[in-house]
Amino acid sequence: MGKSPAERQRDKRERDYALVWGGRGDETQLSDTALLEQIAIAYRKGRNLPGENAILRGLIRELMQRARLLSE
Repeated sequence: MGKSPAERQRDKRERDYALVWGGRGDETQLSDTALLEQIAIAYRKGRNLPGENAILRGLIRELMQRARLLSE
C-alpha cells in the first residue's frame, strides 16, 4: 500500500534535515520551502547553542543567492 501524503511529507522533511545537518551541508538541493524550514530550525538551535550559527549563516547565504541579493 502506498504512503499517505503526511508520511511522504515527513519522509521529505527527514531527508532535508539529514541533508543539512548530516555532515554534507548541501543546502543547494533544498526546495525553497525546505530551505525556509531549515533556517527556522537553525535559528532555534543557534539561540540555544551559540556555536551552531555557521549552518544558519550558510542557509541564509543560500537564500540570499536565490533571491539574487548576494553575488558569488
